[in-house]
Amino acid sequence: YCHYCQWKLNIREAELKEKQAREAGLCAAQPPRQPAVLADEVVQWFAKQRGIPASVLIEAGVTSTEEYMPQTRRKELCICFNYYEGDRLVNTKYRDLDKNFKLIAGAELIPYNLNGIFGQPECIITEGEIDALSFMAIGRKDVISIPGGANRNLAWMDRFVATHFDDKQIIYICVDTDRKGQEVRNELIRRLGAEPFRCRIIDLSPLKDANELLLEPQGAEALKSAIANAPQAPLEGVYSAEIICKNWPKSW
Repeated sequence: YCHYCQWKLNIREAELKEKQAREAGLCAAQPPRQPAVLADEVVQWFAKQRGIPASVLIEAGVTSTEEYMPQTRRKELCICFNYYEGDRLVNTKYRDLDKNFKLIAGAELIPYNLNGIFGQPECIITEGEIDALSFMAIGRKDVISIPGGANRNLAWMDRFVATHFDDKQIIYICVDTDRKGQEVRNELIRRLGAEPFRCRIIDLSPLKDANELLLEPQGAEALKSAIANAPQAPLEGVYSAEIICKNWPKSW
């Protein structure tokens, strides 16, 4: 019980909720395991349109298949973004080359490339799988994409805070620069920024996302520089000593 904010925690109730969340994940619909196939057309599309080499696709477990897409009402050649937790395939996002996509109905929502941040001192959080692959293309494997894109509902995160985020020294947030992206950024800071100045914001303006920057001339170096120069995201009402000294009345 917190005497300051009157918040109560029932340990048994919290443990029960955590157990129920785990069981819900295990009981969710399971996607079919995709054959480790990458169509040449998909490989070429990533290389020419997105600047992402085949080696990154293979490392990230990206595959391809012919899949029925409700948007076109027919089978399409689809990229398969396979969502793993450990060795377990939890979900698959099918995306055709015209940006139509679908997820497995009833499957649990988890971050893409979740295994990549486990046990790492830092992580990068992006808004889409292709942005995550863009960071992998410059050597950063400790990157995830949040499920659902620019969605402020981050309830999926609750199950992974203790196992995948509490140990992080630095968390880089790299989301789109539009209004929805900024809403997601603020919610991530609220949830993950309990330790002052742990979160840092990767600024890609005037571009929209990491893949757009990767495709620019010298894009790989520019993306690395954006990480290195990412400013801290201060918590509301929390100020660094530098800011306090700079704004302290000189007459005091």
